[in-house]
Amino acid sequence: MQYPELAQFKDAALTLPSNPSKATIQETFCMAKTADLMEVYTPFEFVNKAARVAIVGITPGFTQVQNAILSLSDALKTGMADEKALQVAKQTGAFSGSLRKNLIDLLNSIGLDQYLGIADCAELFGNRNDLIQSCSILKNGVFKFNKRKGAWENYNGTPDIIKNDFLRNRVERFGKQTAQFPKGIIYIALGPVVTSAFEYLISQGAVDSKSVFSGLIHPAPGNNERIAAWLERKPFELLSAKTPRAIAESYLQTKASLRKRLLAL
Repeated sequence: MQYPELAQFKDAALTLPSNPSKATIQETFCMAKTADLMEVYTPFEFVNKAARVAIVGITPGFTQVQNAILSLSDALKTGMADEKALQVAKQTGAFSGSLRKNLIDLLNSIGLDQYLGIADCAELFGNRNDLIQSCSILKNGVFKFNKRKGAWENYNGTPDIIKNDFLRNRVERFGKQTAQFPKGIIYIALGPVVTSAFEYLISQGAVDSKSVFSGLIHPAPGNNERIAAWLERKPFELLSAKTPRAIAESYLQTKASLRKRLLAL
């Protein structure tokens, strides 16, 4: 299998220093750039042909981009074959950092462990990574320029992922990529931005609505209180004003609905 994006950046990965700065990674692996948006190559091309579920985030954040690129660089420097190096990079970088623990807990809460016949969704990032296709609606890391700080930051949903031409084009690329995914795969959409993108792809006929499971809260650390409410780890009366009781109650209904739908498959 050919990997044109890797071919473009393979030499850069092979010559990357062991402890590159954030600016070095963003500049070295920049794929496209506008005044306020930048796309940075992230070695997530590998498609798992045995996967039963695709976990879909918005876009790799800098932690994930960095972890994946460093893993790719190390693998290639040992002489590892391209496809295997991409597989290792994806397993290392996908949903890495502090959000992975949140993600595992959320997936267990909707019964994905039972659906897949495993003891815990933590296995999906270990010895049962054969079951999962980790991916993002925006496959490569997308960053937004913060004019006030004069720095590139993780894209978090603004500007609108469909109304913005630069972003919508990459959503449409994801829709085309799904043709490579295994038949019968289901999609777990993480958060409202990903849900919005899937609604667009469904309207375009790129994805079957029956295969998409949306409504799960995003596992980002900034959502920790809402995640605690979803997982029923924090009583409603102790939630801050940032998590209204009505929102917390809706989480329990959504969780029950997703669990029922998933386990009915």
